[in-house]
Amino acid sequence: MSTEPNSLYKYRCVSDLSLKMLKESKYYFAPVHTFNDPLDCAVEPLYELPSIEKIIENQAKVLQDNDGISLQEALRKSQIIRKIPIPELEKLLQRLRDDIQNMLRVELGILSLSEKNDNILMWSHYADYHKGFCIEFKRSQTNPLRVSQPVQYVKEYPCFNYFDDLPGNIATKIILTKADSWSYEAEWRGIQKANSEVPYADDMITGIIFGLNMPEDHKNEIYQIVKDKKHIKFYQVELMPRKFKLATTQINKL
Repeated sequence: MSTEPNSLYKYRCVSDLSLKMLKESKYYFAPVHTFNDPLDCAVEPLYELPSIEKIIENQAKVLQDNDGISLQEALRKSQIIRKIPIPELEKLLQRLRDDIQNMLRVELGILSLSEKNDNILMWSHYADYHKGFCIEFKRSQTNPLRVSQPVQYVKEYPCFNYFDDLPGNIATKIILTKADSWSYEAEWRGIQKANSEVPYADDMITGIIFGLNMPEDHKNEIYQIVKDKKHIKFYQVELMPRKFKLATTQINKL
């Protein structure tokens, strides 16, 4: 993507967790196993054992990252790998696989946001068939959402190698890579420890968009939750006449 959005959107159904986000001013980093797409974060890096030189180079990167030592010192310490039998190197590879899979399954959580607030499919999939709502977050270089990154959508299965990068970097690349079929979501992701609840400043929410079929009592509940946040604007999703499109119209708070 050539430009970074100033606003990102979070689609929510009306549930205790969604309302908790508004009540407590926190957003949540969900573990991957809770996602609706079983192929999400399921890219398998290549398993082939590379040359000894490649393994030493990668191990030096790991030592640098973990121990804060110089590249020269890390390469010196990594020379011991030359004495390790091939069967033991295969076990090392298996540990790398396990480390990355553990990061993806257990350790890392994802905050999913979108550049779009008017996508028909997303309102159906993530906002309880248009009965839910959408939160507009301000993204800037001075707030926590500055570290969110765009998802890369690819037509071909990506090729990652366990010995091309640090395990954490490979896990991040996997998280930020999805099949081209999902490109309509224009997703941005934040990555944190799984199940983290991170506070956000009041001024980070700039608007709330009510779904096409959202009941009035649910709207009133949200009005009550954010009644002291005068800067928040409210919008109503509407059908555009004779078009397969949605429009959002600003409305007055009741």
